[in-house]
Amino acid sequence: MRLDRSLVRTDFRDFITPALVAMRQRAITGPKGELSVHKYLVYSAYGWLALSGTLHFVIDVLSQFLRGKRPPGMETALYYGLNSAYALGQVAFGLLGLFLAWRAMNVVSQTPVLVLTVAAALGWLAITFLFMEYREPKFNISIFLALTLAAFFTR
Repeated sequence: MRLDRSLVRTDFRDFITPALVAMRQRAITGPKGELSVHKYLVYSAYGWLALSGTLHFVIDVLSQFLRGKRPPGMETALYYGLNSAYALGQVAFGLLGLFLAWRAMNVVSQTPVLVLTVAAALGWLAITFLFMEYREPKFNISIFLALTLAAFFTR
């Protein structure tokens, strides 16, 4: 006995498509229906800063120290100190920004906080151009600056 598939066939698109459209609409808009692109830009900016700062510390400080790549001396101490302060400052600022955005997005969206964030990004960018010869930190902080400016202009 064969089962006629035309009788059993169910088109799941009829059931799944409206649910997916509703989920996508909720992800794009906030609870009151407004666009929440600003929220995602704030989270991505501070998240990028915390992630890139952590990776900078792990790659430029921790891995070189554990492998013994630099001979002991004043130059090595300055290198580790500069990169540690740079990277851990980014991690602390990024995590603080993420926490503040999670708890009080309306505070992070205000002009003084965003101006302070842009000033911090410009300060880190100046440090990279003055004291760091390789381009990866310049690239990472430029991405953070671009995300922060995008968040500033979408609020």
